[in-house]
Amino acid sequence: MLRLISHKRSTSVFSGNQHSKHIGTGVEFTNLREYNTNDNARLIDWKMSAKSDRVYSREYEESTELKVFLIIEISPSMYFGTNKTTKIHTLIETIETILRSCDQYNHILGWIIWDQNWLNYISPKWGKYNRYLFSQILEKSLKYPPKISKTSTKEIIEMLIERKITNQLILYITDNTSIQEIKKITNLSYMNDFIYINIFDTMESNISKEFIKSPIRISTNITSNDIGSLAINYQNLRNLSLQKLEHTIKIIGASYLTIFTHQKPSIILENFFLRRKKH
Repeated sequence: MLRLISHKRSTSVFSGNQHSKHIGTGVEFTNLREYNTNDNARLIDWKMSAKSDRVYSREYEESTELKVFLIIEISPSMYFGTNKTTKIHTLIETIETILRSCDQYNHILGWIIWDQNWLNYISPKWGKYNRYLFSQILEKSLKYPPKISKTSTKEIIEMLIERKITNQLILYITDNTSIQEIKKITNLSYMNDFIYINIFDTMESNISKEFIKSPIRISTNITSNDIGSLAINYQNLRNLSLQKLEHTIKIIGASYLTIFTHQKPSIILENFFLRRKKH
């Protein structure tokens, strides 16, 4: 089962991060470790220290609720796909995996989801009903695909900053390969644990000759060698774009994850958060 891990640490029990380690101020004893000069003397475990030639401090872990906030951008390109799987289906499977984890560990969930036709915002709340409601909203997006996106990333980020979204695990799920208003996203990333999740179709990163052959032949007389060169150039440009995107996201202090339509989102997410747990 996927367990969401947040890297941002809190200074308050009520600030919303999942775990933050403190010496002696938490609610659950976790460990004994060797005393150092920065420790409060009141936290020394004298009974254990008396049995050894060393001095030990008691360590506690402060358990707080994890607030998960989903930013879901449903653009017209989300309905593209090959091999019988569209990006919107991969996006939904990704979200369903996250919702199951929220159910399992009783996380607080909020979201903003938008496309050309509508926008829906729910502030973080407890309860399975909230997650059920989100599932219903996703089903609506399948029935009514947007024609063109009118709401920009810039507008969404500005709205979240105005609503003071802080100390939360933010999962921004999109197929957009360019970041708008880097400064705004930087501010949101600084105040939260921000993960940028890109949904891609396999053809978008590894385009084949057959994929681009038909539209080109309609309008021009082009050789097979030209088609092959065009495919390679497209793939190189795509890879450079993704590398630049990932580099930019890391610079602003956020994390980056790509999920392709041929992959199992549950496996990709589990591996990603397992790596987070180790660091």
